[in-house]
Amino acid sequence: MEAILIQCMKYIEENLDQESLNLAAIAAEFGYSQYHFSRLFRESSGMPVMEYVKHRRMIRASRQILNGSSILDAALNCGYQTHNGFSKAFLKQFGFPPVLLKAWSIQIGGNWMKHIFLKETEVHETKEELYQTILNIMNDNHLPFQKKEMDRAYHLACRTYEGLKRYSGDDYVTHPLNTAILLAQMEAETSTIIAGMFCDALAKTNVSKESLYNALGEKAGDLISKAVSFDAKKPVESHQVLLIKLAERLHNMRTVEFMSSEEQKEKADETLAWFLPLAFECGDKRMIEELNDLSLKWIKNGKSCITDSGQFSPDRKAT
Repeated sequence: MEAILIQCMKYIEENLDQESLNLAAIAAEFGYSQYHFSRLFRESSGMPVMEYVKHRRMIRASRQILNGSSILDAALNCGYQTHNGFSKAFLKQFGFPPVLLKAWSIQIGGNWMKHIFLKETEVHETKEELYQTILNIMNDNHLPFQKKEMDRAYHLACRTYEGLKRYSGDDYVTHPLNTAILLAQMEAETSTIIAGMFCDALAKTNVSKESLYNALGEKAGDLISKAVSFDAKKPVESHQVLLIKLAERLHNMRTVEFMSSEEQKEKADETLAWFLPLAFECGDKRMIEELNDLSLKWIKNGKSCITDSGQFSPDRKAT
C-alpha cells in the first residue's frame, strides 16, 4: 500500500482546487471501491482520506492568506462557501482563527509558515547558537531542567560528534541539536531532549552505550539505545523514542536540499510512506503538516525509491 499511498497523496495535491475531489473520485482513480480504499488509506496514513484532503486544503489556504489573498477567497478555493464555515474549520485545525493569520501576514509579509509549523532555525547556525535556543525554548515552555545537566550533555555531544560534517558543511552535531530543539518545542521531557542531542550517536560515532549511560543517566541512555534500533516499519513501543525519530526526520527533511535529487526523492518517499503515519500517532499537528508538506515538495524530483510491491530500496541511513 505504501506505493499507492504516495501516488494518492501526489494525486490529491495536484487536484486540491477541484470541487470534484471526493472519496469516490479518488478511489476510482486507483481502481478501488470506496469502502476498500477508505480502509486501506486509513490503515496506511492514520487518518480518513477526506480528512487528509481537508488538511492539505487548509495548508494551501494558509499560504494563500500569507501571500495576500483575502480570507473569503482562500475559503472558496478551499471548498467552503462561507467565511464563517471556513473560519471555524481553520480554528479547529490550527488552534487560531484565519483573521489572526491575516494580521500576521500584514505585519511580517511573505510566505512565512512559522505559525503553522514548528519553529525553524536559520541554516548554518552554530552549535553554540543552537544550544542557547534549546535552553530558551525550555525556559519559555516552563520545562524543568538543571542547567549543569544540560551543559554536561551539550559538551559531551560536541565531543562525541567532533570531526563529523553534514552535507551542508556544518558540524554534524548541529543535526542532533536541531533534533533537541524540535523536542523542546513539543515539550518533551528533559531526558528525551537530552537523548535527542545524541539521536544517532551510536550509529554515527564510536561512542559506547555504557559511556552514554554513565554520563547521561539510565533514562536518557535507554532512549538513545532504543533509538538506534528504531524501525519505522515496525510497531513503536516507546512514545519518547517515536518523538526523537520524528524530530530527527523532520530536521533531515528541512535540510534535504543539500542532498542529490535521487536522495531527496528517496527521503520524501520514505517519509510519506512510513514516518507520516507515525506522526499521526504522535498527534502534533505541526509535525504532521510539515512532514507532509516537505515530502510533497521534494518528491517531485528524482526517481522513486518505492517499488511496485511497496518495498523501499535502497536502505540508506538518514544524514
